[in-house]
Amino acid sequence: MRKNSNKVNVMVDKKLLDKAFKVSGLKTKRELVEKALEYYIEEKTKFQILELLGKIEFDITPEELIKEREKEIGPF
Repeated sequence: MRKNSNKVNVMVDKKLLDKAFKVSGLKTKRELVEKALEYYIEEKTKFQILELLGKIEFDITPEELIKEREKEIGPF
C-alpha cells in the first residue's frame, strides 16, 4: 500500500462503474477512483477560479504581466 493512502470501502452503482472503466480505459478500481478524484478537484478548482473573474482588480496590463513573468521564469 502507498504511503499517505487511505483504505475506503464504498458502494458504487455497477453500471456507473462499468461505464467509467469503458470510457477511461483504466484497469483497476483504485486507478479509476484516483483519476476521478483528480479530475473532480481540477474541474472544481477551474470553476472556483472562473467565479473570481471580474471580482479582482489588477493595476497591471496583460503585457506588463507577461514581461514580469518573463523576468522571473524566462520567455514562454
